[in-house]
Amino acid sequence: MNDWELIKAAAQPTPKHSFQDIAREVNTTIYLAEENLRKAIATDLRSLGRGHPELTAWAESLAGRYARWEEST
Repeated sequence: MNDWELIKAAAQPTPKHSFQDIAREVNTTIYLAEENLRKAIATDLRSLGRGHPELTAWAESLAGRYARWEEST
């Protein structure tokens, strides 16, 4: 299942769950999707600059920003 399908599934109302339960589940699913995306972007950025010192430094800086994003939110 992709992230969008997981979010849609989490948002499906059920008789056992209140609106708050559903909202919490959707928020958790979105947070996990964002976290996975940040990790993937950081990994991709780190692979960009191999062999080019300036590009490596820039990509590492961006990757570090994405990796630290969780701390600032």
